[in-house]
Amino acid sequence: MIAHRAPSEAARQWVDAVHRHLGDTPHRVLVAYGDPLVVVAEAGGLVDPVPLDNPVATAQIHRRRTPHGVHLLIRQPDGAVLGLSVPPDKMHPLLGALLALAADVHRMLVSQQHQRAELLSLAHEVRNPLMLIAGYAELLGHRGEDEVSALVLDEVRRVDERLEDFLTAGRPSSRALVDVADVVMRVLRRYEAAAAARGVHTVVEARSVYVVGDAPQLETALANLVKNALEAMPTGGRLGLRCLRLDHWAEIWVADTGAGVAHDVADRLFQPYVSTKPDGHGLGLSLVADVVERHGGEVALVPGATGAKFRLRLPAAEPPP
Repeated sequence: MIAHRAPSEAARQWVDAVHRHLGDTPHRVLVAYGDPLVVVAEAGGLVDPVPLDNPVATAQIHRRRTPHGVHLLIRQPDGAVLGLSVPPDKMHPLLGALLALAADVHRMLVSQQHQRAELLSLAHEVRNPLMLIAGYAELLGHRGEDEVSALVLDEVRRVDERLEDFLTAGRPSSRALVDVADVVMRVLRRYEAAAAARGVHTVVEARSVYVVGDAPQLETALANLVKNALEAMPTGGRLGLRCLRLDHWAEIWVADTGAGVAHDVADRLFQPYVSTKPDGHGLGLSLVADVVERHGGEVALVPGATGAKFRLRLPAAEPPP
């Protein structure tokens, strides 16, 4: 199963990798999230651990030598703190390389945050001329150029929809109790006309299951998967949508009977700018992964199925009284 892991799972991998490198050297390596900070993964152990009560400022790297050792704290843009502590008399030859690697990773993450901010700004700017184009297209319709007007307006709506998905995914979360079944049905209503036009038969099983989340962001994530599924079936097929509760998870399944995902792309599918379509921009699935991860869940491409099958998992919440 190719999955975009939740922060805690990715943190465990990072912690385990550093722990193995440091070997028998006394150390403590950890990843913490939230406010107040909660350690989600750690390995090793020192009497004087990395002080989480006084983390460094956002987007800064803090490295210091103390009588108790070398401490590295990195406050990520999403609020996570990476920490590494090693006693001065037990310095490991790989420690410098690990610190440099952590710094490089952090700089890359900060750079990605800046790039995203620029893209959000650009998306806002593009919408202004789009509205102007739509106005002229409507004017053409009033002058009898109905076919041209409809074509232009359709393209404007398509581009504006893409921009709305991107902007919605980039907004700060406003969390509330959300019934996932409602999200599924809203997305289905949004695309039922497009499905009918392509001859796609839709099968839905939407059981009520609640999560604490941002409903517009979750709708954006699911809409991207449904849109991709329909684009994979231009001459008809079957679209399956299902949501249910399994143990402590709310699961959403989206399956199609299209051409599927090539093996050489599957393991990179959730990375930005990776697409299976010749004219694809490769941002849709990375936005899906971003939304799901920020909700503490995971999204996976399930292998072996006809076409493509995706599973979203989100921490389930108790229904309202």
